[in-house]
Amino acid sequence: MFCTNCGSKLETGQQFCTQCGTRVSSNDNIINAGNNNYNNDNTYHQPAQSPQATPVWVMGASKTLSFLNIISCYVIFYNDRLLVAHITPEFQKAESAKKSAEIKASNIGFFKGSAEMMRFWADYYKKYYTMSQQAILTETNLNIEITYNMVSEVKFHAFEQGSDDDPDSGGYIHISVSNGQVLKLKHKISHSSSVKSTLESLFGYRLKYKR
Repeated sequence: MFCTNCGSKLETGQQFCTQCGTRVSSNDNIINAGNNNYNNDNTYHQPAQSPQATPVWVMGASKTLSFLNIISCYVIFYNDRLLVAHITPEFQKAESAKKSAEIKASNIGFFKGSAEMMRFWADYYKKYYTMSQQAILTETNLNIEITYNMVSEVKFHAFEQGSDDDPDSGGYIHISVSNGQVLKLKHKISHSSSVKSTLESLFGYRLKYKR
């Protein structure tokens, strides 16, 4: 199964393409019967959860903590709130160490082990579809929760591939909350009508969307 917008491979049960943000058609979200969480074609599907606990979208982003300190993070959008999970260097090192131990125990060899580690981080966002909100918030002391009734404005600027001189254009989301603080994140989600409509459904008139 592949994204109809950018052609990236999709996992069954995935609501949005993680490369371009396009909403996956409901016809593409058929979950086949099979063992554990895998379909007959060995693709992964998200286990069923209650509507209150299921994220609408998990978006990869980055956050600037200081001039030379930029860390990766994930924005986990629910129907009534969002969580920001920060992947600090210390947290990433600990997660890599745990995965490395699993790979070493499996005796699959260096090259297959390296590929497995790359796949682990490429698919890392999937875990947030099954984790409880409390578990996400306690992963690191930087992780935060923002309920939508506290949001006064959301500015979303879609990402565009620029020129060699300016390779990145746009690609940011600024979330203003009622206490005057603004959460500023960068992303690489290109414009699509599904991304816009999803954000509009969550934030309504408070969304300022720019292509």
